[in-house]
Amino acid sequence: MPTYTVTNPTGQTLKITGDKPPSEEELNTIFSEYNQRQETVSQTEEPVRLTEESIVKDPTWVKSSKSVYKMNEGADAPDLDSDEAYAKYGLNYMGWFNYNLPKMGLEATQLKSATPEQQQDFINLMDMYDEKEASFAGFGRALKGIATDPSTFVGISTLGAGTLGAQALKQALKEGVKQSVKAGAKRGAAIGSLEGATYAAADNAFRQQARINAGVQDSFDYSQSAKSAAVGAGIGAPIGGALGGTFAGLAAKNSKRLVDDALQKEEPSIIDPEKTVEDVEVETKNVYENQVQEIENPVTQPNVETQPTISQRIKDIEQPIEDITTPQAPVEDSALGKLFPPYAKVANQTINYFNEKLASYSPLGTLPDKQQFLTLKGLLGGKFNQIRKVTRDTFDKFSKLSKDENLIVRQSLLGEKNIDDIPNEELKTLTKDLRESIDFIGDSLAKKGILPEDVIAQNQGTYLPRMYLKYLDTKKTPMGYTKSRKELDDETLEFLGEIEDVSLQGAKAIEEPLSDIVRHGVFEKIAENPNWVFRPGITEWRGKKVTSTWLKDEANRINQEIDIKRRNSKDRELAEELNTLANQADENLKNVDTTLYKQIPDTKEYGTLRGAYIRKEIYNDMISAGEFANPNAGFMQSILGDYGTITKATKLWKLSKVPLNPPTVVRNMISNTILLNLSGVAWRNMPRRYLQALNDMRNNGPYTQIAEKYGIVDSTFTKQEMVQINRMYLKAKAKQTGNFIDQMKYIGGVVGDTASNVYQFTEVLGKVVKIIDDTTKGVDEATAALNSQKALFDYSLVPEPVRFLRNSPVGMPFITYYYKVLPNLLEALIKNPQRYIPYIAIPYGMHSLIANYKGVSNEDFNKLKETLPEYLKDRNNALILPLKDDQGRWQVLDFSYFMPYAMFTGTARDVAEGDFGRFVQDTGIFGGPLPQLITAISSNKDPFTQRQIVNDFDPPEKKTADMMLYLYRMSAPTWLTDIGFAGKVYEAVNKDLNKYGDPKVTTTQALTRLIGFNIYPIDPELSRAENLRRMKYERSRIKARRSQLLKDPNLTDKERKKITDKYTQMLLDRAKQIEEYVKASELPKELK
Repeated sequence: MPTYTVTNPTGQTLKITGDKPPSEEELNTIFSEYNQRQETVSQTEEPVRLTEESIVKDPTWVKSSKSVYKMNEGADAPDLDSDEAYAKYGLNYMGWFNYNLPKMGLEATQLKSATPEQQQDFINLMDMYDEKEASFAGFGRALKGIATDPSTFVGISTLGAGTLGAQALKQALKEGVKQSVKAGAKRGAAIGSLEGATYAAADNAFRQQARINAGVQDSFDYSQSAKSAAVGAGIGAPIGGALGGTFAGLAAKNSKRLVDDALQKEEPSIIDPEKTVEDVEVETKNVYENQVQEIENPVTQPNVETQPTISQRIKDIEQPIEDITTPQAPVEDSALGKLFPPYAKVANQTINYFNEKLASYSPLGTLPDKQQFLTLKGLLGGKFNQIRKVTRDTFDKFSKLSKDENLIVRQSLLGEKNIDDIPNEELKTLTKDLRESIDFIGDSLAKKGILPEDVIAQNQGTYLPRMYLKYLDTKKTPMGYTKSRKELDDETLEFLGEIEDVSLQGAKAIEEPLSDIVRHGVFEKIAENPNWVFRPGITEWRGKKVTSTWLKDEANRINQEIDIKRRNSKDRELAEELNTLANQADENLKNVDTTLYKQIPDTKEYGTLRGAYIRKEIYNDMISAGEFANPNAGFMQSILGDYGTITKATKLWKLSKVPLNPPTVVRNMISNTILLNLSGVAWRNMPRRYLQALNDMRNNGPYTQIAEKYGIVDSTFTKQEMVQINRMYLKAKAKQTGNFIDQMKYIGGVVGDTASNVYQFTEVLGKVVKIIDDTTKGVDEATAALNSQKALFDYSLVPEPVRFLRNSPVGMPFITYYYKVLPNLLEALIKNPQRYIPYIAIPYGMHSLIANYKGVSNEDFNKLKETLPEYLKDRNNALILPLKDDQGRWQVLDFSYFMPYAMFTGTARDVAEGDFGRFVQDTGIFGGPLPQLITAISSNKDPFTQRQIVNDFDPPEKKTADMMLYLYRMSAPTWLTDIGFAGKVYEAVNKDLNKYGDPKVTTTQALTRLIGFNIYPIDPELSRAENLRRMKYERSRIKARRSQLLKDPNLTDKERKKITDKYTQMLLDRAKQIEEYVKASELPKELK
């Protein structure tokens, strides 16, 4: 078949095969179809991708790199040798920018002052680098960026098994899952720093800000940031797009597909000849299965069933505490110990040595079977917490009744009406449930011997406790319900204000007696352990371990019941048997050493242990602590015990300074997170663990149930060190009296109680995180609960001196925290010193951004630190941020509030310098409200700021106002005072100026105070001048003191010379100090 060569009018030539030459019409159709096919091919053709080799030759990359080089280094910076050098500069620069969050923020901000051409060239580099294919050279740049990002160092704490090691160092998870949307190494830094979602949103925000500042984007797109945050929060593990990019809009549930797609996409870029595709697949899938899949398949929650009735819950609570088994041996958690076993042995020996030597300072001293006791104590706390919950629920259910409903329910509970006559079916069921609950508790009291069976029988189906407004807020008499009732006339009842509110009466009928039943059960458990109770004073009677005191009391009760004809006279033999056993037990106690024991008071609330000798450690923890009422408590105990009068005032002050102060809540939560990390919760797991804990607590999941079972709530700072507000009583009293003051008390109680609950939630949340982390490592629930108490503290477990100091208004209000945290910090330092690396590295990493900024050396940066005001420099916890405020001042963050060891580093410095006054201030000795007030009045100085409170030359009304302002500042939540958030916002809005005419704070600096971040604006030249002025003033005071001493006419020549020589040397030292400071703080122009 012949071939024809044809040409169209535009000169396009084609070769066509056919039987005959095509007509003109056929030629037009052929050329038209051919051109359409060519357009389709060109549109679908794979674009040429940039590689490590091609990008350095790309004209746009070279031009943009030159422009950005001049933008960063300055217009007068020396030229580089070649286009290739500029191109490599661009690669290194963008590698750092892409993998270093602070650097990203710094550079994005700088674009504001760049020229339009420089801005566009910066965007060119950012976009082209993102399009570049993966390579190991790019991996190296990523590691450099990560290593200088302070956030990265959180992964180092696992010695290579953390974020940087497990994610960034796997070749498949760099350019084979790094540019799987910048996940691997970059995400590793993200998780370690700002926990997934925050880092993702911040990264996206910085990228958008760079585009806005460069003029290629009009405004901030919040949907982009939201999508990035969703991925960061949802995936939460080292796989997936934590920082937006290609996968920013996809949900976490697709993470496995993302990993597989990224792996397939990036396989060709993995050039290690020793590693096969199969190896990469195995590594990637292992990471997915171990870290991503855990989020997709959370712990199965219990089935949601019908809410149990009040009586069902009470029956569960009444069940005896299970036998305590020996907790499992602690798992070796020392990373160094695993790598080098001899180190673990030495570390454990060191810790054991100190524990033995310091046992007398421990709350449980040398008590045998400590772990079993702590478990029993935790289970007791869990029971008490369950009682409080069922009591509160009872009150809530019945407090909603109308006046008429309350009347018929009360009459039915008292047996005056038939419960079945209640018309409302739901209310009828609820009333029957309450009646059954009260009767069940009565039967249990009889079984425990707390009340006689005939008394219970007489009141069956009719008992409700009597309550009076006059005594509503007073201290309750222990086991007051066991006393005989006195019949009161109507006039007396009116005077006392009888309460007829079923919600209160029903709650009271449950709480007090059920608590006593649980306590008696615990005492029986204690009696079973021969290591806790002095055996010669205990005898067995009908299967029970009892004391001679209990036996005598029971014998007396039986004889009395026989005398009033309530028992058969033949029971006198039983009474004699009891007395005989009691006398034998008393005989056993003669001439024996009870040094290690204390005798429990002879009162019935201690059940079968009344009068027994128990270990001092248990006595101090359970009796002296005030958990159980002691009628023989001395005056000091009634004042400074956990329920003492002054203690309540101190706890009220703590309520104001902690849960009612949002900055403190945030700081303590961050500090708790650091403590969790030091206890062994890896940073790479922290976001996931918090999400799991939140979800578990929201659904009352298995881990929350473990926390409740072992009394985690009962041992929090909120429960132990702050005033407990009884909203039930406040609400009932306000409702019954209608009094304005009572109503305001109730409103205040709601505010305080709500704040306390929020703070307690953050405490319990951290402990649930620890429980989840431990149980996933194979630790049993009891040990996991104890570990969580150790990591974030059991505030109920402290020795008597600590209790008195924390309760005393002249002691150390927060001594419990210091007492608990120091052993944990030392243990972590000995066993796992590498866990401290992140916190040591963070300030150095942040400072390196400035130190390498525009050619500034580390030496120059140290000069900048020297110019800081004394109050920041002395704490040694000042973090200079790499961003100036809108006034051009450096910004300094005081991060000591977040570090659990900040107090100890400060006090160590105080001791070294011999500064006793600052030592007292830093340790919090005499830090309570009373000594602050005394110090302020006597010295006219704020003990903390050292500033004058009242100016002696002010008029009386101004002095009064200033003193009232100080008293308000001392007692109110700090965020609502002039030195807190409210005051700083006022300064910012009012544009208050300092003595140099500059704004005191910016709006941003003021707002960050609300979340606990105190950022101070610093002008280094002004603060340097202020430091010099202070130093010269101190020198002048030394000179004046010398002159004053030398004026004494009674001095001998020898004494005069001695004073002169001593003070002259001091003046010379100060002069040298000033000279050295001038040199050490001389700033380069780049830092001014």
